[in-house]
Amino acid sequence: MFRIVVVPNPQVLEHEVWATMGITVNNRLAHEVLDAIVKHPEVYLASVAVGRFNLVIAARFHHIDFINQFVNIKLPAIEGVSYVETFVHNKPLKYHNIQWPI
Repeated sequence: MFRIVVVPNPQVLEHEVWATMGITVNNRLAHEVLDAIVKHPEVYLASVAVGRFNLVIAARFHHIDFINQFVNIKLPAIEGVSYVETFVHNKPLKYHNIQWPI
């Protein structure tokens, strides 16, 4: 019924990079792509989506170099991924019901 989760404070973890990614995939391979993506430990949210993208994921990285490797090497290597748009969170203010000062 309840789940305790540790949520990192982005202001304390200065080198942590959070990002949300919209991914367009071949519809025939959508579930295979999603299965491959959720295996990456950086990914903390993965969802089938309705709208501009077939999938939406959110991930955290320890350094900007790791997000570049994920977006430019790991994701394109998955069969069925045709487009990735990345949104880097430069100042998260609220995560679930946890808020950080502005």
